[in-house]
Amino acid sequence: MGCLCLRKATSSPSVPPDIMHTLKMKTALSRSQIKYLYKRFYQFSGDGKDPPTQLHKYNFYSGLLQLNPLLPTILNSMFGDKMTISFVDFALFLSTFQAHSLKTSRELKNAIKDKKLQLLFNMYDHNKDGRITK
Repeated sequence: MGCLCLRKATSSPSVPPDIMHTLKMKTALSRSQIKYLYKRFYQFSGDGKDPPTQLHKYNFYSGLLQLNPLLPTILNSMFGDKMTISFVDFALFLSTFQAHSLKTSRELKNAIKDKKLQLLFNMYDHNKDGRITK
């Protein structure tokens, strides 16, 4: 007969309250969305024992993500000239692409739309001269 061995499930750390508050004020993300992003941030940063403080750009170049032809363009937009980003930067970047809810005000929708357009433009303005060139 075989032995049923149970491994302790690894759990991601909880979002620090100050970070939760910052993201609730700066984004339209819900608490559950912030918790999910923190879990993904934790997974991308290596699933260490301690809560992650920074995410390295090279962490995205493993697994199925590396097969995405847009990965370098997206990472350059997310990281800029930096090699690491904080969770707040990670969540702010991804919040740009969240869907609107019925409760989202017209002003916030317009601000998010402008931010999204600027981000998408910057993804293709490789030399940062304010124009998309050949």
